[in-house]
Amino acid sequence: MAVYSLFINDTSILGSPGNIGQSADGIGDIVEFSRSYDDLAKLTIRMFDPPWEPRFGADATVLLYRDGVLVFEGLTGMPRSVVGVRNFPVVEYVASDYAELLRRGSVLTVDGDAAVSLAPGALSSVVDQLLTLVTDELTGTRINLPATVQYFGGADAVETFPVSLQGESIDEAMRKIAAAAPGVGVAMLPGSEPGQSQYSFVNLYGSPHYSLEIDATLAGDLSIEQSLEGRAGAVKTLRGQTTGQVDVEYNNIETLTADWTADEQAKWRWQDAFERNKDGERFSNLVHVHRRFKYADAAITEDTPKVADVETIPGASPDEGIWQRVAIESIDTEAKTITLVLPAITMLKQTNASRNNPFHPGKSQPARVKLRYHVSGTGSLPINIAANRVPTDGFGGRAYQLAPRTCGFEKVITVPDGVNKERYADAAFRAFSEPTIVGSIPLNEDLPAALWFLNRRINIAAPSTVTTGYESMQAPMRGVRVTFDDGGAATIDFSRDDADMLGEGAR
Repeated sequence: MAVYSLFINDTSILGSPGNIGQSADGIGDIVEFSRSYDDLAKLTIRMFDPPWEPRFGADATVLLYRDGVLVFEGLTGMPRSVVGVRNFPVVEYVASDYAELLRRGSVLTVDGDAAVSLAPGALSSVVDQLLTLVTDELTGTRINLPATVQYFGGADAVETFPVSLQGESIDEAMRKIAAAAPGVGVAMLPGSEPGQSQYSFVNLYGSPHYSLEIDATLAGDLSIEQSLEGRAGAVKTLRGQTTGQVDVEYNNIETLTADWTADEQAKWRWQDAFERNKDGERFSNLVHVHRRFKYADAAITEDTPKVADVETIPGASPDEGIWQRVAIESIDTEAKTITLVLPAITMLKQTNASRNNPFHPGKSQPARVKLRYHVSGTGSLPINIAANRVPTDGFGGRAYQLAPRTCGFEKVITVPDGVNKERYADAAFRAFSEPTIVGSIPLNEDLPAALWFLNRRINIAAPSTVTTGYESMQAPMRGVRVTFDDGGAATIDFSRDDADMLGEGAR
């Protein structure tokens, strides 16, 4: 049996040995613990004090250790009296993790502007953009936490869509970033020592597997439900454009020039690049600003392998700046112009974020753009394609096999800008042709040590003579709940919906 230690403002609460349900020699005990990707981690504590004389107030520091490992760190809320528990009044507290502190206040630029645009890219680069704005608050006296995050399962490299903030708190901003990263969850987790809590981004489908071996004594009735909601036997993309890629040496470089007027630039806002009509077409009459550029080399054709590089963070010279690859949406060889998928503007700096805010007309700062290309051979080039269907004919997949009438239809999907449509359609078919799995496992004992921090994909096994059918389920954990009365029990919540990995196209 695990041994727990609980401290509130450095006061030991459970006594010794601190086994769950056996803390009568202490001054209090633990009622319940919960953690999930959807909410704060919470710990409910019961104190054997008269309700009219609570020992602690709000904002008391709470530390919970399991076998010497810090599994929860947070602050108490207001004390509340509870009558009828164990036949005498007690004082109860609900402590929340430090993300509760970060739900107060707004993310602002250095000049106090609430409109913040985080450029797309690898998840770590998007988070770093946010951290540059909130480091002082995170490390200040009110929060006093490291201005860092941690990544699990390769989450740092997950390609993340643009994130726009308008007055959100730090916690809301972190969760919006995770929502923009396909298949990623985020939770505030404690460090190895007190005062080291930080947000942890988890690649749900890159988490280690955990096989939970159950029997009639260990687990109660399992609640596992497979669903065909939103499943289909075929997927179809709308016509559009994709990018084919083959290794090639881009040995020609040309600096591009703007193909818009100063008056148009003075009116342009970030929203103009993305607003679409009901058919999905961009409709702003300023949609080309910061996206359409002129080139000079007549040898460049639609088939020329080419890529566009944008100087997102300027340097003293072009060689000292930070450049980022931006996909090319289209090319007009007669007009000698190319159009980028995303606007080419410089990233905001703390010192000038307000006056250069791209959400305000004419305030964005254009970036230098270079076209790198190769005049022969094959490489990365835009390809106009018709609607794409997977499978080409008929229907397939396990969902269709289980319910051919329910799932025998084409699901039309939207492919995010700059994403290869054929590969995306293949991934979408794999996701939407599999039933979803949602379930919970009630355990008649303490939660295994490996599951307290959520970063696991669950399989369910039984004695070698029994088959559960879920030995290879690999369903990401979504949350856990542990109750501490009567020897302790736990519930593990999990789900598997591979459409999580599709990001914007699954919405």
